[in-house]
Amino acid sequence: EKGGLWEAYPPLSEVRTVQKALKPNDFPYYTADGIEHWCLWKLCEDVTDEEIDEAKEELRSHTSADANGTRIEVDFLSWRNPPHLKSLPDIDHIHILCRRRNVNSGDHDVCINKALNSSDIYNTIVERFDATGKTYTE
Repeated sequence: EKGGLWEAYPPLSEVRTVQKALKPNDFPYYTADGIEHWCLWKLCEDVTDEEIDEAKEELRSHTSADANGTRIEVDFLSWRNPPHLKSLPDIDHIHILCRRRNVNSGDHDVCINKALNSSDIYNTIVERFDATGKTYTE
């Protein structure tokens, strides 16, 4: 640690191998109950749209039905912070909020942005998957 900041070793300027990781956010934003905050991190390159879709599919694949066999749907909200708001500007990362919900609970018409306390989130993409599997972008 130097002057209150952590240093990477090797320094990021020396890292040449592309590395990618999808991890729960260690410092999640305040959201409504039931919202998971994940980060998709990538060294040496920017995260692509295809990699964001793959990360969402990975998160979706961990849930298909609850203990009673009822199908679970997953809603996502993802964004890249503008440069001046990035906590780690030298490592590209995407925030992904994930909400798992019971298809039969009657909440399939509620968009995830209504469930989030997202007044400070800009340039967001909202996807909602209803019981028919249709995708909506709002």
